Amino acid sequence: MRFEADGIDVHHFAELLIPSGIVLNDQIKWISFHSGYDFAYLLKVLTCTALPTEESDFFSLLYLYFPCIYDIKFMMRSCKHLKGGLQDVSDDLEVERYGPQHQAGSDSMLTAFAFFKMRQLFFEDNIDDSKFQGHIYGLGTSYLSKLEGPASSATTPATSGAPYSPSTTPGAGSNGTYAASSALGTPPSNYGLNGGAKPFSNAVPQSPSTVMANNVVNARKY
Repeated sequence: MRFEADGIDVHHFAELLIPSGIVLNDQIKWISFHSGYDFAYLLKVLTCTALPTEESDFFSLLYLYFPCIYDIKFMMRSCKHLKGGLQDVSDDLEVERYGPQHQAGSDSMLTAFAFFKMRQLFFEDNIDDSKFQGHIYGLGTSYLSKLEGPASSATTPATSGAPYSPSTTPGAGSNGTYAASSALGTPPSNYGLNGGAKPFSNAVPQSPSTVMANNVVNARKY
C-alpha cells in the first residue's frame, strides 16, 4: 500500500504538528468545508486519546487546538443560491479546480479559492466573525446556540454587468481544510510542515501556483 511506503506514523505526525505553529494558535485561520469529521480526526491524532463524549467538551478541545475556524458549508446558509457539495459551490462561484477531485491538494486549494470568492461576492470582503467563526456545519447546535441568533437573511452577490446565474447541476461533494495566516499582507511563514500556511489576504488568490508553492495544509484522513 502507498501509505506503508510513503506515509507517516500517526504519533510522529502529531509530534511534528503540535510545535509547527499552525495549531494552538489564534493567529491561524482554518478554512474548511463540512469539516466535522476532519477536525474530529485531527483532534484524535493530536491528543492520542478517545474523543470526548460530551459535545461541550469536544468544542472546548476543538477551540483549544483550532481557535479560529470557518466552515464554508455553514456560511452558505447566508448565501442565496449556493447549495450542494464543494464542487457544486465552486461551479456556482465559477472557481476552477486544479488537479483531480477528492485529492488532498486539489480539494484544499479549491476550498481556499471558493472561500475567497464567496467572501468577495456575498460578504463584501468582510466576514462577521460573531456569526461565522467557530461554527461547524451539522455540529454544535446546542453548544453554540447561545452564540447564534436567528438565521440571517440570505444575501445575493453584488454583480457588475451580466446577472449571476448559479448552476443547478447536482454533483458529489468533497471536503477539504485549508490553513491560512491572519497576518494581512505578510509573506508565507515556514512552519516546517509542507512549507507552512498561506497568508489570509484581503485579495482573492490570483494564481493557483501561489497556493501550490506553499503546499496547502489539508486536514483529511487518507
